[in-house]
Amino acid sequence: MKAPEGEGPQIKGAALLEALNWLEREHGRARVEAALARLSSASRARIDATRRSFGILASDWYPAENTHIVLGFLTEGLSSAEREQTARRLAKAIMEGTLHGVYGMLFNLMATPERYARHVSRLWSKFYDCGRVVAVLPTPSSMVATVSEWTSHDPFLCLTVQFARVAALEAMGCRNVRSELRCKDDVGGDACTTRITWEK
Repeated sequence: MKAPEGEGPQIKGAALLEALNWLEREHGRARVEAALARLSSASRARIDATRRSFGILASDWYPAENTHIVLGFLTEGLSSAEREQTARRLAKAIMEGTLHGVYGMLFNLMATPERYARHVSRLWSKFYDCGRVVAVLPTPSSMVATVSEWTSHDPFLCLTVQFARVAALEAMGCRNVRSELRCKDDVGGDACTTRITWEK
């Protein structure tokens, strides 16, 4: 299913829903309500803290701005180390919620690093309607994943994507997974690159 045209960059509801579920588990319903209060009136007509699953349909597309606003609220005032820890925990929650749920079958088809690299663009398109993703394995225990043309890019979301890759590899049985992100907001250019190593 394609994202609606003419509404700006879109993100699939599944990712936003898991982020809100995590925020509620960690900080309570009041914190979720405060985050959603920052959305535009049009967005609040579709996303409502008083409704089941916040009114979000996992398979629908939503403006990327909604996710950016929620993540901005979530990370306000955090130090760099706290942002990284939050991104790591959020990524793990999103991966567990979506890849073992809505997209579990797709994940099972790519449950090795080699297959993950081969099909990563297909997985990406399930969550984002823009961005070009390429992943290669320079060695049997390392991966380089590059995202370019990502018009809905957000620095904290980029950090979360980095740790989502780590969580995916850990779910495949890779041990001691380590990652390094070169985000375009820090290094310039159009691409964000994650370098990952692990032990088999």
